[in-house]
Amino acid sequence: MWVGIVRNPHSTPNFTYGFNFNVKYKDFSLSGLIQGTGPRDMYMNGTLMAQDGPGRVRYQFQMDYWSPTNANSIFPRVGDSGMNGGSNYLPSTFWLINAQYVRLKSLTLSYDIKHALLKKVNNINDLSIFFSGENLFAISPCLQFGDPETSSYDTYPIMRVFSCGIRLGI
Repeated sequence: MWVGIVRNPHSTPNFTYGFNFNVKYKDFSLSGLIQGTGPRDMYMNGTLMAQDGPGRVRYQFQMDYWSPTNANSIFPRVGDSGMNGGSNYLPSTFWLINAQYVRLKSLTLSYDIKHALLKKVNNINDLSIFFSGENLFAISPCLQFGDPETSSYDTYPIMRVFSCGIRLGI
């Protein structure tokens, strides 16, 4: 199969989007942000290519590499970057990954205690408890390779953050 050497013309998405929402019901409030990108491509980096030999095969998706007993593999033979004149690891459409995504970037659920329980306390203007999460959910064809929001695939996973607290306004 021939794979031509190309430059990556679509590493910057054609468009990005976001949708903020805020829903209130009685003393509860739910707010969040959904964001994503349109078509966007990224190249795998050397680590994801297993470019520096068999010791660099670290991820499950990399296990399907060429060997005499696995001639119908997805990935080329594992070797250092100089093997075959470096041709296995030249930039090409083979190493290009579809990096568009949509994710639930943030979500916060809060409960307003002031209105429900503390109506007669004059010195407190706001009292609520909240639970918040970031990067809770993502859909992308490249999630197994790392965070699609990053500018390159370095196998760093999406970091989820959870927090809870109390807001007090005097």
